[in-house]
Amino acid sequence: MAINATAPRANAATPVAPSGVPSRTDGSGTNRVSILTWNIRNGRNGGLESACRALGPLGVDIAVLQETKLTKGIYTKRSGGYTIVASDAPSAQQGGIALCWKESEFYELEEHKLWGPNVLSFRLITGGYSYYVVGCYVPPSDTELKTFDQVINVWNQCPQGFIPILMGDLNANIKDPSKARDWRMAEEIDS
Repeated sequence: MAINATAPRANAATPVAPSGVPSRTDGSGTNRVSILTWNIRNGRNGGLESACRALGPLGVDIAVLQETKLTKGIYTKRSGGYTIVASDAPSAQQGGIALCWKESEFYELEEHKLWGPNVLSFRLITGGYSYYVVGCYVPPSDTELKTFDQVINVWNQCPQGFIPILMGDLNANIKDPSKARDWRMAEEIDS
């Protein structure tokens, strides 16, 4: 799922950087930032690089990729103009998450952090708005929802004044839950 967010123009006076150049992330203009979450199913053997090549033509600025299956810190750190930070998946068969972003004058991506093999967070500053983004992959085999508990823990660390965004693959039907696992996630997300 891709989310295209255009931040509205801020009403406050435009802050000016010490060099005299207005900041592009202060809301002084209409900025468009495109963020995407994508289960790539496998980032090994060129899969991560292939995913990054696909992001550019789509106009994606920031992507959270799931099911990267990358292990032992072995992955490309830059590809297709994107900087990449990836977790170590629990195995080469399942899990793993990565954050990919392009440098831009229209937003700042700050304080990215991996919280384990399937959860990450970062701060996105754009158009006078501050977002706290939590990216996740909850494996279907996680019947005790330990990964989801970690997601909730990271979610609860959203700094005051930031707008929270949850993106990723929960492997659950939260719109029309029928299983206890789905109900639990739906209730937590709805609260």
